[in-house]
Amino acid sequence: MNSKVEIFCLCDNNIYKKGLYGEHGLCYLIKTDTHSILFDSGQGLALRHNSAVMRHKLEEIDLAVISHGHFDHCGGLQFALKQRKSLPIYAHPDIFSRKYRVEQDEKDSRYVGSPYTRATLEKWGAQLELDSKPREIGPGILLTGSIPRPYPPEIEDESLCIEVEGEMQRDDFVEEQGLIIDTVEGPLLITGCTHAGIKNTMEHALQVSGRDSLFAVSGGLHLLKAAPEVISEAVETIKSFGVEHVAVSHCTGIRAIARFEEAFGNNFHSLTAGESISFP
Repeated sequence: MNSKVEIFCLCDNNIYKKGLYGEHGLCYLIKTDTHSILFDSGQGLALRHNSAVMRHKLEEIDLAVISHGHFDHCGGLQFALKQRKSLPIYAHPDIFSRKYRVEQDEKDSRYVGSPYTRATLEKWGAQLELDSKPREIGPGILLTGSIPRPYPPEIEDESLCIEVEGEMQRDDFVEEQGLIIDTVEGPLLITGCTHAGIKNTMEHALQVSGRDSLFAVSGGLHLLKAAPEVISEAVETIKSFGVEHVAVSHCTGIRAIARFEEAFGNNFHSLTAGESISFP
């Protein structure tokens, strides 16, 4: 159990502080009692610039966690590996799958997966710790492993695809993982994009942690294109898990941010680039 957890947002779509860069993506620096963790890495430009401006030394991080294989979450690994040699990187084995955004006309598609292969990262010194199962990576620090989908996700983005044997299929994000940190006030769940769905992700987090409620949720909630009724349902879902604090970033979306602030009041936190939050 960690007596204090600090989250510093190094990369987000939005920025409200002078001198920092905003970038489509997510990157947190998370400090626990025992570890300094890089959670996702954005596309890379914001990580490089903002970490310097915010005076965070990436050479001092202990490990990195990549939530899923989109470029805006793992693109900054090249810079991180230049700062921290032999960096342990925790992720799912499918993190390097071929991912695309395919519009109605399939000719209009673009690659949105990892810009790096496994061989390239290892050449740069990455110590890849790849597994699909839940696991403890530090005292009171758990990875969820691959997240089951017993319920339909709040948002099904049909344009997000994966290439399998030359064919495009809908991406079910089997490689997506969340991070659970046990604090003195209860479990803190950190998500990259929550493509697997909010209810699925939170329910799985409870099963992995062995707890009956979550104290806080932080990260991207993939509600950017959600209708108002879907956002309201997401708010109620999160409340139903006993969550007291919500700190959102990246793909959550402006309408959802406004709704969460209304619902959680002073316990709502918008984690844009340059902002930080600590628990308790």
